[in-house]
Amino acid sequence: NATQDPVAITLTLEMYFQEHTQSDRWQQDTEFPVQIVLGDGSSKSYQIDLGRCKVTDRKVPEKTGVRMETLTIKAYVPTSGSNTAAMFTRKP
Repeated sequence: NATQDPVAITLTLEMYFQEHTQSDRWQQDTEFPVQIVLGDGSSKSYQIDLGRCKVTDRKVPEKTGVRMETLTIKAYVPTSGSNTAAMFTRKP
């Protein structure tokens, strides 16, 4: 049960969506991976991979069409395989 595992990282993101169908896939208690690239993605960039994440809080405005949502995402320690919640890679 991911809610009982130690939390390694917490992210709070503000995301813009054109319509609710795009944001509906960010449901609470659904696991998904997150990859963050700092830099231009090629030389002198850093990549952060969070393999096991869940939305723990989602603030959805009461309007249709284009809207901004605030998501709190927590990265959990994997239940099998690696015991690393975050992998940092430097791109040459």
